[in-house]
Amino acid sequence: MCGPFMVTKSRDALVLELAGKPAARILERELGRIVAQRKASCFEKPLPLMAGVLSRDPVSGQPPQADEFSVRPILGIDSATGGILLNEGLREGSYITFVLREKMWAKGEIERGVGAVKERLAGAKPAFGFYYNGVGRGHDLYSQENYDIDVIRKHLGEFPLIGMFSSFEVAGQQGCVSTQEGSVLANGFCGVLTVFEERN
Repeated sequence: MCGPFMVTKSRDALVLELAGKPAARILERELGRIVAQRKASCFEKPLPLMAGVLSRDPVSGQPPQADEFSVRPILGIDSATGGILLNEGLREGSYITFVLREKMWAKGEIERGVGAVKERLAGAKPAFGFYYNGVGRGHDLYSQENYDIDVIRKHLGEFPLIGMFSSFEVAGQQGCVSTQEGSVLANGFCGVLTVFEERN
């Protein structure tokens, strides 16, 4: 993860400038820095690079946390403008970061997320639940079947759980800088778990 960078110029779905410089130049610089820090064997081919749109103003000097951005695919580079093409328009003043799709990072995040659900349940057992998993996850990410479901079962035990793979996931975002306050946004490459507490 690198950045965040303020979008200082945009047109429709093209991010033209980041921090006053051509967006593609910033992307090239940051990508070179990431690759230089890691062994080439760590990367999948093609390189799974994506944009993370921040859902709130970044804390100065602090890298964004996973729950602060929504992942968007980078669709291409416009050679005429040096812009980065996303699947949505971003207003100037928004912030984005660049992220890599990594198996070990994803494993840590689902452990953290499901652990937080268990904490909120405070010992109660889920009566039932729903799990929507991005198609970019599952076997394609982990190289094994049912990884996310196994983590959910490990933390929360056995309970009726309805699930499906989806091309995008919808979740609430507070303090979003690219849309209105408290917006519900489409997310990509993530899992959304909803559980309903068992009541006596």
